[in-house]
Amino acid sequence: MRILGCQVQQFPLRYLGLPLTTKKVPKAEHQALVEAVARKLPLCHRSLMARSGRLIWIKFVLRAIPIYSMMADSLPPWVRKEIDAICRKFLWVGKDASVRGRCMVAWETCCRPTELGGLGISNLKLVGYALQTRWLWLQKTDNARAWSELPIKADPEVLAFFKASTFTLLGDGNSSLFWEDQWIQGEGISDIAPNLSAKVSRRIKSTLTVRQGLSGRAWIRSIYGGLSIVEAVEYLDLWAATENIILTDSPDRTIWRWTVDGEYTAKSAYCKLQAGGTIFRGHKLIWNS
Repeated sequence: MRILGCQVQQFPLRYLGLPLTTKKVPKAEHQALVEAVARKLPLCHRSLMARSGRLIWIKFVLRAIPIYSMMADSLPPWVRKEIDAICRKFLWVGKDASVRGRCMVAWETCCRPTELGGLGISNLKLVGYALQTRWLWLQKTDNARAWSELPIKADPEVLAFFKASTFTLLGDGNSSLFWEDQWIQGEGISDIAPNLSAKVSRRIKSTLTVRQGLSGRAWIRSIYGGLSIVEAVEYLDLWAATENIILTDSPDRTIWRWTVDGEYTAKSAYCKLQAGGTIFRGHKLIWNS
């Protein structure tokens, strides 16, 4: 402290505008975010605004405020509910009043893209998933970052989405995990041999690289316990799938499935999280009228 001339403070504290704590973030910190959204409502004539103007204000002002916080951590469900309530009242009523019986469309429908029959308002839950995925992508593709070797806390849905959204172009095999990554023609071992993969400890899964696993078929020694008939068949399938793998001197490359250049974008992640919706073919004609 004497050398750097800094101050000593107690947790929780604010760093780069965000709460930093060793425990759960206090509710008051999240409440401040809700109040920041409420302060961005037009102070006057908001009830006189056309509904199309309110919609633009919601999409590009109110829904943009939580993005910075969601990049660092997911919002609790009650915070998303409070922000949605503010936006819903502003859209349908124009002021802080009850919207019971005055909503023309369910809010879940409003938060769908226009091509899926919605109003194009961002879904805060899915936006949070898309932004959390960014940290997993940077950890995998940019080893120069100081935090790249540290564990990242992410929701199970985010981990599953990242795994489904990426695959590895195998090079030297030094940066790809044998049991975890999708490195066998875009598939992972959990896809080829799910029962056999369950026979490997979590520690080995998180440390054994493809180069280490293929060297002398060291992956065989990762499996513990006896094998059932199903697991023995998967063992033979995995043996055949890895038999002709040839490593090169080039580094491994992680590919994002949902863009042309194979690089992650938050927009592509958010759009893919909306997959499964029904396309509303008349949306362009409706919004142009």
